[in-house]
Amino acid sequence: MNWVALFKKVAFGAGEAAVDLGGSVLLPGAWPILRSAAQPVMDALKGRLGLKEANPSPAQTERMVAAFETDRQLQSTFASALIEQLEPFTAGQKEANADIKRLIEIVGGNSQLLDAVLAGTEQLAARLDEGVNLSAEAIAKVAEQVEIVRRMRSMAWQEMGLAGELIERQLSRLQIRADELLEEGAPDRAADELREGVTLLSVLLSQAPSDIDLQIQLGFMFKTMAQLFEAVGDDGSSSEYVGKAESVFDLVKKGVAADQKTALQIANAMHGMCNVRHAKKDLRGAIACYEQVVDVCPQHAYAWHDMFLAQYELAKQGERVDLDAMRHALEETEKTGAGMPGLGAAEIRTMRSMLREVQPNAPASG
Repeated sequence: MNWVALFKKVAFGAGEAAVDLGGSVLLPGAWPILRSAAQPVMDALKGRLGLKEANPSPAQTERMVAAFETDRQLQSTFASALIEQLEPFTAGQKEANADIKRLIEIVGGNSQLLDAVLAGTEQLAARLDEGVNLSAEAIAKVAEQVEIVRRMRSMAWQEMGLAGELIERQLSRLQIRADELLEEGAPDRAADELREGVTLLSVLLSQAPSDIDLQIQLGFMFKTMAQLFEAVGDDGSSSEYVGKAESVFDLVKKGVAADQKTALQIANAMHGMCNVRHAKKDLRGAIACYEQVVDVCPQHAYAWHDMFLAQYELAKQGERVDLDAMRHALEETEKTGAGMPGLGAAEIRTMRSMLREVQPNAPASG
C-alpha cells in the first residue's frame, strides 16, 4: 500500500479545500474520513517543521510530504487511523457511498484502483461513475486489519501502564550520562543524550500536552541544553535553546495558576536561563529575566541576589541603572535569603558596600 502517495494527495487536497470548498479533493464522498485520518499527522509535521500557518503553502506541503516519506511511525499512524475509521462500513454498521467503497478497495490492497484514483484522468472518472463493486475480499482484508490494529493497541496499553514513570527514570539516566560525557570532554555526545531526552518528553507531551509536570521537564531539558552549549562556547545553539526554554515556561505560566511548589519549579528553571544570559554579559536581558523569576516566585532569594549583581555590573560599566531597583533587590535578598547558603550576613554586607560604590553619596550603613 502506497501510503505516501495517498497522504500526499490528501495533504494537497486539504489545502485546495481550505481555499475553495468546491475545489477538487480526493474521493469527495470519503473526504471526511481521509481528512480526519491525515489531520493529526499533518499537525505533527507542521509542529516538527515549525509551520504556524493553518493552511500551508504548496512549498510547505511538499516539505511535510517529504518528512512523512522518511517517517515510518507517522505512516503507520495515518494507516491505522484510516483503517479504524473504515470499520463501521466494513462491519455493516453504516452504508458506504461510492467513494467510501473505493477507499475500502484501496485500503484492502487494490493498487490499480489507487493508481487510477491518484491519476484522476477524465477517462477514469467516467469509468468509476459507472458504478463500484465492493469485493468481499476487500471487506475481509480491511476487517482483518481493523482487528490487528485493535488487538495491538490493546496489548500496548496493557504494557504501558507505567510508561510515564519509565520515561522519567530514563530521562534521569540520560541527564546523568550527559553530565558524565561533558566531564569526559565529549559535548557532542552529551548533546545527543539530551536530545534523546527531549524526544522522549515530546512523545509524552504529544499525548498529554496539558501535563504541567511534563511541560516543566521539557523546559528544564531545553535549559540544560542551553547551558551545555554555553559551556563549550557555542553561543548560537545556546541562544536557540534559551529561546525554546523561555517559550515553554511562558506557556506554562499562562496555562496554570501555579501553586507554590509549581511556581518554585518554574522559577528555578527560569533562573538557570537568566544565569546563561548573565554569563554572556547580556546584563539587561538577564535583569529582565530575573524580574520574571521573582514575578513567578517572589520568594526566590537567589534571583533577587543575581538581579542586584547584574545591576551592579551595569553600573560599573558606566551604564545608567535604577538605584531604587538595586536597593529593592538588596532588601528582598536580605528578607528572603535568611539562612540560605551564600546569602548570609557577610554577603549582605558585601552587597551594601557594592551599592555604596555605585552611589558614592549614599550614607554608609551597617
